[in-house]
Amino acid sequence: MSAENARALVRLREAGYEIVYASGRHHLNIARLGLGELGWLVSSQGTVARHFPSGEVVFESTLDQADVLELEAMARDRGLGAIAYHRDAVHVERVTAWTELYAKSAGWSPLVGPFRDLPAIGFQKVLLTTEPERVMAMHREPCFARYHAVITEPSLLELLPPGTNKATAAEAVARRLGLTAEDAVAFGDGNNDVEMLAWAGNSYAMPHGREAARR
Repeated sequence: MSAENARALVRLREAGYEIVYASGRHHLNIARLGLGELGWLVSSQGTVARHFPSGEVVFESTLDQADVLELEAMARDRGLGAIAYHRDAVHVERVTAWTELYAKSAGWSPLVGPFRDLPAIGFQKVLLTTEPERVMAMHREPCFARYHAVITEPSLLELLPPGTNKATAAEAVARRLGLTAEDAVAFGDGNNDVEMLAWAGNSYAMPHGREAARR
């Protein structure tokens, strides 16, 4: 975070605003970013909303284990990298050049092993990673229609429980605080911010943001 943005957050807190970080990252990864004071977090692209200091969870949406295992098998058959976000950590089915690239950019070291070995409850999202051309083609495949599917980076197709996004989790936080969408101000730049930007009473997309976010 730039010093300018950090100062802006201080001014917002002093003015009585509640700062909520909304990210595609796992909440444990967010905690390592050095963002200073953490309160409410919307993490794993909106599958979870929690109060970080107390651990209170006000929203959680998970994938069925059977669907996750099906995606894992598909990834292996097609030679894709598969990444699973779970309550406890981020996992990869096996290491590929694409999962290594993602881990480096995200700044964590994933745990490696079969997804079937993880607790059946708690899968937040699955990411399939490969060449951008293949990702674009996969996004149009009917088999992914039962998920909330979004391309967050050219090499990443993220699959979430249907109807789940940053807006659904942000709404749960607002409701917990006794607020409405009209009370919210949202900032974002990615394809996974679109629903949240549409939900908030006031929203702003960065000039460098994806076209969908700016639109």
